[in-house]
Formats: sequence, C-alpha cells, structure tokens
Amino acid sequence: MPTYTQIAQNDSPPEEKHNGVVVEEDIEEDEFQNQCGLGCLRCRCLKVFAHPNVFVLCVGMMVVTMIGATGVYLAGVISTIEKRFQLKSSESGIILSMNDISALCGVLFVTYFGGKSHRPRIIGISGIILAVGTFGTALPQFIYDNPGLDDIITSSDKSGQTTGGSVYAEELTCNVGGNYTKCTSEEIDASGSQLGKAWPILMGQLLCGVGGTSIIPLALTYLDDAVEKRLLPMYLALTFLPMTFSALMGFSISSFCLSIYTDFYKTDASALGLNPRDPRWQGAWWLGFIIYGFILLACSVPFFFFPRKMDKPKSYCCFTGVPECCKVLTKRGGPPGGMGVPTGETPNAGTKLSKKTMEIIKEFLASLWRLLTNSTYMSATFGYCCSVLAFSGSAVFIAKYMQYEFAILPSRAGVLLGLTIMPGTVIGVMLGGILTTMVAGSQRRFVVLTLILHSLTAVGYGILMLVGCQNDSIAGLTTEYGYNGHLNDGTSFEINAPCNMDCTCEKGDYSPVCGTDGMTYATACYAGCEAVSLDPHNNTVYQDCKCINQTQEYPSNFATKGPCASTCDMLMIFIVSFCVVSAIKASTHNSSFMLKFRSVLPKDRELAVGLSSFLSKILGFIPAPIIYGAAIESQCLFWQESCEKTGECMQYDRPGLRYVYFGLTGGLKLIVVLCYCLSAYFVFRGDSTQNGNEEEKNATEFKDETKTRPGTV
Repeated sequence: MPTYTQIAQNDSPPEEKHNGVVVEEDIEEDEFQNQCGLGCLRCRCLKVFAHPNVFVLCVGMMVVTMIGATGVYLAGVISTIEKRFQLKSSESGIILSMNDISALCGVLFVTYFGGKSHRPRIIGISGIILAVGTFGTALPQFIYDNPGLDDIITSSDKSGQTTGGSVYAEELTCNVGGNYTKCTSEEIDASGSQLGKAWPILMGQLLCGVGGTSIIPLALTYLDDAVEKRLLPMYLALTFLPMTFSALMGFSISSFCLSIYTDFYKTDASALGLNPRDPRWQGAWWLGFIIYGFILLACSVPFFFFPRKMDKPKSYCCFTGVPECCKVLTKRGGPPGGMGVPTGETPNAGTKLSKKTMEIIKEFLASLWRLLTNSTYMSATFGYCCSVLAFSGSAVFIAKYMQYEFAILPSRAGVLLGLTIMPGTVIGVMLGGILTTMVAGSQRRFVVLTLILHSLTAVGYGILMLVGCQNDSIAGLTTEYGYNGHLNDGTSFEINAPCNMDCTCEKGDYSPVCGTDGMTYATACYAGCEAVSLDPHNNTVYQDCKCINQTQEYPSNFATKGPCASTCDMLMIFIVSFCVVSAIKASTHNSSFMLKFRSVLPKDRELAVGLSSFLSKILGFIPAPIIYGAAIESQCLFWQESCEKTGECMQYDRPGLRYVYFGLTGGLKLIVVLCYCLSAYFVFRGDSTQNGNEEEKNATEFKDETKTRPGTV
C-alpha cells in the first residue's frame, strides 16, 4: 500500500518518485486545497490574497460587526424595543439572553466538526447566518402594527389637524364628568406586554448565537496553521484589537437610528407633533439591524475564496515573497481534509479505532476530574463567572441607565457611551498587559495583582453609586401636589389628588407637562388642565390647570408640553468616572486569565479554557440580563397601563435605580474578590504546584504567553 510523505521539493517534476511512492496526486490535491477561489472560479492571480494579513483584516471586520450587531447596538436600542413592545426590563432580558443560549448549544458541534471542515467557508456561512438573524430581528417592524403610534395617528385623523403640537393634546386634558370607555377586543390584544409579537427578535437572536459561535475559534486555529508559531501572538493581538472599536461603531449607529422616526418611510413625525424629546417618540430601532445585516453579508463573501489550507508566507510584510502557487504545504501530507494515514501506518486501522476512542474518552474524563478537583482553578473560575455576570448585566442596560438617570435622549446616550467605553477599554487592555508582564513568572504575584485590580474595580463601582441625579419634582410620583393636594402617610405619593378627582384621566398614560409652578405632571389631565391652545410659536399650551399652584411670578396656571428642565449637572462627572472604572475593569482580564491558565497541567489547558467558557455562559452571560432587568424594574415609579394590563416602565426612581444598578454590580465584584482571595489562599498554601505551576521552570514560557494575550478573559 502506498504511504503519504511530506514533500519539500520545489522543482521536482510531478512524476518524480520518492522512496518508491508516486506523489503526483498528493501535489495536485495540496495545490488544489491551497488555491483561492470558489468552485470553478479559481485563478492563480488570487493567490496573492491567500495571506495571513488579509485573513486577519477580514476577521477583524467580521468580529467588529458581529459584536456590534449582537451586543452593542442591541444594548443601545433596548429601551426603545421595550417601548415598542411594552416590555418590562425582565422580559427584555430574555431577548438579550437568547444569543448566549443558542451559542451554548452550538459550541459543542463547532468544536468537534469545525476543525475537520473547510474553516474559512464555515466562517463565511456563519457570517451569512448572522446576517439572516439580524435581518430577522428587524422583521416585526414590517409585519405588525404599532399600537402606540396607531393611537396618535387615529387622534390626528379625528381632530383633522395635521400640523403643530396640538395633535393628541385634547385627549390628554381634564374631561370633567366623562366616563371611562370599555376596551374593545382589539385594544385588549394591543395592551400590556407584546412579547409574543417579538418572536422574530427572539428567533433572530437565536440565529445570531449559532452563527457567532464558530467565527473566533475557527479563525484562531486557521491562523495557527498559517503562520509561524513565534508570530502567532502578534496575529492574535491584531485579531482582537478591532474589538475595541465595536462599542464606538455600535453606539454611534444606535444614536443615528434612534434620532430617526421609526415609521419615517410612511409617516411624517412633525405632522403628528412628535420629536425625539416626546415620551411617545419611537426611534428607528430596526434600521441598525438592516445596516448590520448588509455589512455582515459583505464581510462574509471573502471567506468563501480563502483556501482550505494556507501556505506559510516567506514574508509577512505586505505581500512580498509569497510562495509560488504550486508549492506544497510543508509538514503536511495526505488527501484533502488531512485525513491521510501517516507514513508507516496502514490505512486499515479499524481494529485500533475502538481502543483509541476509549483512551480518548478516559483521558477526557480524567482531565475533567483534575480540573473539577483543582481548588485554585475552580475558585478562580467561579470568580470569573461572577465577573462575567456583573459585566454582562451592567453592559446591556448601561444605555438605558444613562437615559433615565440623567434624563438624556437615547441617541445622546449612545454617542456618549461610544466615546467613553472605547478609550477606557484600550487604556485598560494596555495597562493590564504591562502589569501582567511585570509580574510574569510568579503565580503568587499574579494572584496578588488580580486581587488588587478587582478590588479597585469594586471600589470604583461603589463610587459610581454616589454619582447621579436626584428625582425631578413630579406631582404624585416624587412629591406631593403643590395645590389642593396632600401627602397621605409621609412616605408615599398618590397620582390622584382632589384637584383632579373630577377628571377622567386615562390610567397609565405618561405625556408629561411642565407647570408654571416648576413642577412636572404625568399628563395635562393629572394637572387638571381643561383647555389647550397654541402659542404664537406654535407650541402646545394647556390652560386652566387646577392642580398648578399659582405664584406671584406666574399668576396664571398653565402648563407647556414636556417635562420641566432637569437641574442635574452630574453627567460629565459620571462620564469621566465611568471611563476610569472601565479602564480598571479592562485591566483585570490578562491577570485573571493567566491565573487560571497557569494553575492547571499543560495537557489540561485546552479543556480548562473550554470549561471556563461553558460555566461563564451558564452562570454569567445567560442569567445576567434577566437578573439586572428584574432589579431595574423594581425601581419603577410609573407603569404604562391600558385595559388593566401593565406594559413598560415610564419613569424610574433615580436614587433607587442608581443604588440597585451599581450596588448589584459592586456586590458581585465583592464576591469576585472573595473568590480570588480563596485562590490566593490555595496558591500561597502551595496547592498550585501540584497542578504544574513550577514557577522557576515555567518563568520564560510564562512571560512569552503573557505578552501575547491581548485582554482575553
């Protein structure tokens, strides 16, 4: 039987024999595998693009787009999605968790089958699946009506008004002696949570999770085969570097989209008296998913033309010295897919297959047992899971937090976050790499550095609890009515007061107005306003408001559309503080990873990374949005309500929101510190030495690996 041998000759003719073996077919197979192209679309001139530099560029663009579409952009528009589908924060947390749930299921298949297939094409197919998922996420905009906007349009049609700010205004005034109308079946169906109509978003996120699972693992293993080992760290750094720009790109796109009316292609928002500051405004939350979908499709195409196996180039600078098209990949042999039989082995090895399989299974179980009984590794892993829980939960709701805490528009929150997170993350990653290199070679110094950085992060979140705004004066929600109202028990407030008791106010409506007494009212009806008109500047003015306290400065009792201006000036202080905390948090990644990585035997490290990733999804990424969503909604002051069904929260208690949001994050970080304290105890006790951490022996290797891991957790 012929055996497959390695070919290193460049000028040998195809029919030449080596050790009595004809290798013409081997050369043809390897040359075919190394050619760029798709199907019959193959050209030798495309060989110049089969270079690691080009592949890293394509992967970087794909990763930036993937993270933006499935994480950053979704976090930027989540408050608008809640408004569109009348969702509570805990329900929107389910949407945010779908991606990780499907990724958890798909990672096992990708790990096993991906490495045996055409990896670049698998990445390309994954990109297309991601694109389909993002397109599907935007689908509800085109297949379902929007009840909130339909009410505004219906009111406009009834009043016959097409301009100005008085559209929908008369229905919000005090209707003395009016009766509540009974809800129709259509109104009941459109009331309360519309999570059922958000099924395309759920399915889209599930597809995004399946598509995104394979991209980074397969890209890294493909690069590992295509470059020299000494250059792999540099290429890993170049692969992960673009991730730092995903926040800026994602939040910028969300800011742009939310500044556009959601039905801009069929309705003029100005004709309805709507603007971005109106509580009823809904930005084009779906538009960004369409944009990302087309970008993902464009990024996926090049991967179909990369060869199955890439030659190691002679030069890594630009494209000079690329090997000839006909050169065979060195140190590899066998038919396509690498399934050939090594020299000296017979192809009929079926009798040994079962024994080998059993040995692999036994070694896997033994390795898993070593990890589960490794006290240093497991304590560090649980600390990492708690850190992921804190990071993931806070990250997906940070835009919504800023919107309600500082009374800013969703579009502005996106811009500020993009300009804050990116520099903080870049500085943190660089700082973490420098500090990790300085303590390289000592597991004890590593655990001390990890403890210090996580402790500083916990302190930072504690400080952020103090940086925020007090509640604005909202009658019946944060303060008592200033005229003819009363405080029931000294601690709670009632939105209904004697001054508006005769009005038939729709429960659950929130369209705030600012009274001449400087107080905000939930609606003109709750302010007791009986008339509405337009001022010379075409602005809506509510008159004869019985609940507004007349003052010497404003002897008349009227109100204007929109809440009163907030007096809080803590936004810039928060932005600077959050940037510093983000930098410290990002600096923890390197030391945390290397502490886990160096606490296990070298042969267990691949499984250690996989087990850590698996547990982080189960204990961190999946439950985080639901936990944080439930915590945030516990601070709601005023719920949207119609037909006795509750929808999304319209107004939050700012101090309570701040304490819950950063208190939960800081508390989880304290648990992280406790876990790493436990790791430090085991390291200083000497348990880590039984797991292969002989510091003097591994010092050189340790430094090399530390320098090469760019902020990987």
